[in-house]
Amino acid sequence: MVDIVGIGCSCYDFLGISSVSPNIDGKIRLDRAISDGGGMVATALVAASRLGASVSYLGPIPGDNIGGLIKKSFDTEGVDTQHCKFDPNAISHISMVMVDTRTAERTIFSSGSREEYFMPQDLENDVIQNARFLLIDGTYRAATIKACRIAKEFGVTIVLDADDRLANDPDVYDLMGLVDILIPSNRFITRLTKETVSEKAITKLKESISAKIVLTLGKNGCIVFDGNGFSKIPALKVDVIDTTGAGDVFHGAILVGLMHEWDLIQSAKFASAVAALSCTKLGGRAGIPTFGEAMDFLNEYKG
Repeated sequence: MVDIVGIGCSCYDFLGISSVSPNIDGKIRLDRAISDGGGMVATALVAASRLGASVSYLGPIPGDNIGGLIKKSFDTEGVDTQHCKFDPNAISHISMVMVDTRTAERTIFSSGSREEYFMPQDLENDVIQNARFLLIDGTYRAATIKACRIAKEFGVTIVLDADDRLANDPDVYDLMGLVDILIPSNRFITRLTKETVSEKAITKLKESISAKIVLTLGKNGCIVFDGNGFSKIPALKVDVIDTTGAGDVFHGAILVGLMHEWDLIQSAKFASAVAALSCTKLGGRAGIPTFGEAMDFLNEYKG
C-alpha cells in the first residue's frame, strides 16, 4: 500500500533571482540561478515524501533530456515512478521562473503539457485502489476522471489542487464533484464565484459541492471549512526568499497531516509551517523540511 498517489503536472523549473525587472528586448544579470523539478502534483509528492509518506506519481516521463532530469529528481526524493508512462515521443513541460528579490514574488512562464501524453489506458488500477489518498490538479483530465472513479470505488480520499487556470474550465464543477477535499487558491475561488470576500466565496461554492474546503491565501494564511464552520489559520512568519511552489508544498504537507489522522484544521496548521519553511530557500523544493524539522519549527513558533 502507498500513502499518496498523485496524477497531474510534473515539469522542470529554471529559476532566476534578481532585484531588477527586465524591459522588453532588454537584458539583466541574475543574482543567482538554479534548476530543479517542479509542477503542482509533483512538488506536492516530493514534499510528502520528504515528510515521511510513501508516494507514487502517475503521469508521463518524456524521453528527452529534460525528462531524464525530471525522473532523476523523483528518484532522488523517493517518489515512485514505476507506474508512469515512459514516452520517447513526449516533450517535457518546462517552466521559466523569475523571482523578484524585492518582494520574493515570482513570475512563471510555462510550456504546458499535452493531454494525450497520459490517457486512461495508461493507468494501472492497483496503485490507486491500494492508496490512502489521491491528489489531482486537473491535468490529464480523462485519466484523472478514471483515477477518481477507481478511488471512489475503493474508498480512497480524493484531494483537488484547484488553481486559477481551472476557474474557466467548463467541466470544473464535475471535477469538484468527485473530490472529498478541495484546496483552491484565492484566485480560483474569486474568479469562479465572483465573490471577493473569502467566507462568502466558500459559502457560495458549498452550494454546489459537498467537499470540505481549505482555501489558501498565500501570505494571509488559509481558511478551513470542515462542515462545522470557518477556521482562519494565519501564515507563519519567516525570512522569505522565494514563494515558488509554496502552495504545492502545502498540499503535500496537509495530506501528511491527514495521514497521521489529524483533523483538517491541525493538518492545515502543520502544512502552513511546512510551506513557510519552503519559502526560505530559492526554488520550489530546496526549502522543504523533514517531518522533524517542521514539528520543531511549529513548536518553537507556538512557544
